[in-house]
Amino acid sequence: MESPRNLFSWVFFVFVSTLYAVRVSSASLGINYGQLGNNLPVPSEVIPLIHSIGAKRVKLFDANPLILRAFANTDIQLMVGLGNELLSEMRDPQSALTWVKANIQVYLPATKITGIMVGNEVLTLHNADLSNNLAPAMQSIYGALLCLGLHKNISVVTAHSFNIMGFSYPPSAGAFEQDLREYMTEILNFHEQTGSPFYINVYPYFAYKGSPKEIPLDYVLFEPNSGFVDPTTHLFYENMLFAQIDAVYSAISLLGYKGIHVCVSETGWPSKGDIDEPDRTPVYPLQLAPVQLTRGVLVPSSSAIRRYNQVGIMLILLCLASIGLL
Repeated sequence: MESPRNLFSWVFFVFVSTLYAVRVSSASLGINYGQLGNNLPVPSEVIPLIHSIGAKRVKLFDANPLILRAFANTDIQLMVGLGNELLSEMRDPQSALTWVKANIQVYLPATKITGIMVGNEVLTLHNADLSNNLAPAMQSIYGALLCLGLHKNISVVTAHSFNIMGFSYPPSAGAFEQDLREYMTEILNFHEQTGSPFYINVYPYFAYKGSPKEIPLDYVLFEPNSGFVDPTTHLFYENMLFAQIDAVYSAISLLGYKGIHVCVSETGWPSKGDIDEPDRTPVYPLQLAPVQLTRGVLVPSSSAIRRYNQVGIMLILLCLASIGLL
């Protein structure tokens, strides 16, 4: 793998190179900041790059103390990750309280921590122990925040793989996998009770690669296209990302929940593409950044247009090694 420092493509995960640069134009857009790679820049060198692209929100995959200290006295809001390997331990309220004190409270208020991401894509790992521990761990972490008086400013969430979806087309038919619905109900109960959003990792790339003849590349890359109209809701979609987000809303609604906000915790495009596909990595974030972050709209486009809540999106550069494609 080439030096991330030389390419500026780091596992920092927003595509920035000597040829292309993303300028985040919406307060709803953020970035993922990972630590997998060689010759990574120190956190103090990362902060100016974050500022240079206009990002105000960053998701970490762990509670790295060097990073948390480095972001002190900046205007950047952090979502701190709690790894899957800690879920069993975090079921215990006392262990959760100890973790929050050591990894969250000690950095406040200088470091702007606004969320804790408990686990990552747990339910699609098909590990019963992890799945059974997820919601209890979220509840214990929230209880610790409540005990410390931090629950009003710090949300507790988890990130799901889009593979939790059993059906996603058309968006109105969205439904979670049948064998995950018991877990989803427990998690959605938590979100409803705490007012926290539902986070999901959404990569239109995978849908496109699975059906390249049926899905126009322009529809996936936010470029001009004829779009798609859901035959049930008559909502018009001009890109796949928002159609997939609406499918998640439909799945949540199918289980009887209303008013839970959906946010995208990861999205992006592989850095090289496949041999039958040109490298489109620069196109995806460049096209996404200025997109008005609304979901489907009713057709025809007129005064009757119905728009939805803004969708928070975290950009990620899919270095092939980072998602196991190499």
